Amino acid sequence: MPAKARSRKESIPARLKPLFWDVPFGSLKLDRDRDLIIRRLLDRGDWEAVQWLRTQFTDRDLGNWLLERRGAGLSPPQLRFWQLVLGLPERDVDDWLRSGARQVWDQRAFR
Repeated sequence: MPAKARSRKESIPARLKPLFWDVPFGSLKLDRDRDLIIRRLLDRGDWEAVQWLRTQFTDRDLGNWLLERRGAGLSPPQLRFWQLVLGLPERDVDDWLRSGARQVWDQRAFR
């Protein structure tokens, strides 16, 4: 089924404010701060946060976002989860996880 375009006029729900402790929450704009919002919610969001994110962006949008960034900022278990949910190509995720620079970081950060 083709992905539908989503309306991005909805403001960010107040319940997500704790996830954006390091930025002025009231000034966040979905279109302008797209990368920050997607990364933060894919990384730290609970199921409700992710459900809201998926009302703002299609799964194709989110998958393409991850593909463009080669999964940067997400742990190996998170990448495997999003691989399954968003239908990311296993070969791509395997390549990201095998990259030398990533392995060094993952060994330090995600033990």
